[in-house]
Amino acid sequence: MVLKDRILDPPVFMAPMAGITRAEFRRFVSKFGASMVVSEMISVEGLIRKDRKSWQYVKVNKEIEALEVFQIFGSNEASFRNAARMLFDQGVQCIDINAGCPVPKVVRQGGGAALLKNPDKLFRIVEAVRSSVNIPVTVKLRLGWDDKSINILDIAKELENIGVDAIVLHARTAKQLYSGTAKWEWIKKVKTQVRIPVVGNGDVVSVTDALRMFKETECDGVMIGRGALGNPWLFQALAAHIKPCRWKEPKDDWNLFFTTVVEYVEELAKNCNHPGYIRRVLMWFSKGCPEASYLRGEIIKQNTVSGMMKKFEEWFDRYVISSGIPFLKAKKLVE
Repeated sequence: MVLKDRILDPPVFMAPMAGITRAEFRRFVSKFGASMVVSEMISVEGLIRKDRKSWQYVKVNKEIEALEVFQIFGSNEASFRNAARMLFDQGVQCIDINAGCPVPKVVRQGGGAALLKNPDKLFRIVEAVRSSVNIPVTVKLRLGWDDKSINILDIAKELENIGVDAIVLHARTAKQLYSGTAKWEWIKKVKTQVRIPVVGNGDVVSVTDALRMFKETECDGVMIGRGALGNPWLFQALAAHIKPCRWKEPKDDWNLFFTTVVEYVEELAKNCNHPGYIRRVLMWFSKGCPEASYLRGEIIKQNTVSGMMKKFEEWFDRYVISSGIPFLKAKKLVE
């Protein structure tokens, strides 16, 4: 997939997730084959006020090979214009406009998915950002506000006319939140209506899901969110399928799992040392693993990273190695 003049190969991307896709996470995932990684959403108002909390999300990983995208949200055109320029001045390579977040506190401010109910405002916002920077600009969307107001086709065509470089479509309505089934057929409909790249998103939690999305929708790229939490090997397995000359399939080896987790937690402890976040990371990694509930019950009792890692190592030695369950199958990397 080509984004402006940037080749993204393999076209497998990490979705933005609030409280999750921090700089360390983006750097970590990029090592496994994701060619584009996206920050958690950042308030344009916070950026222009120079709010410390907002700016702490703007940590550019200059050393990674993946395209690092910074996603912004809000409802004021002037704020978007100024925030985009500020990010550009910080060396940001690509900006994504959030027009799909259904979280009430974002929607109440007129941002995120609320823009789907006011497309003209969305278009003005995109024009403001597009006119202020000469880097790629993308938009993250949903199908519409609800089933009775699906307006994605009209919105996608106008965004192309304005000069958006790509569209990322989570194939649910805002009202669905994350429930029900993503309607992939709309990704294909959008793809037939525009010439710019269309990235599909929603309900991809395995290699089979991703390959099926490519086939059924003819999308240019697949963006994976919750399905990749604790499972960066999903990107590697897909990269190996799409680009076998460069990427190798993950080894069916639980020791690979163990060393990866330990190294990542050590990096997190060194850079942020936030026990609550690291606890969540360990819980993500345990998903699909033998006796995962036992590990979760143990680490929830721990208040230090060292205590959590001790329980992790005990769990691994006692339950995982002896389970007989293949690593690749546990992580849905083979069916």
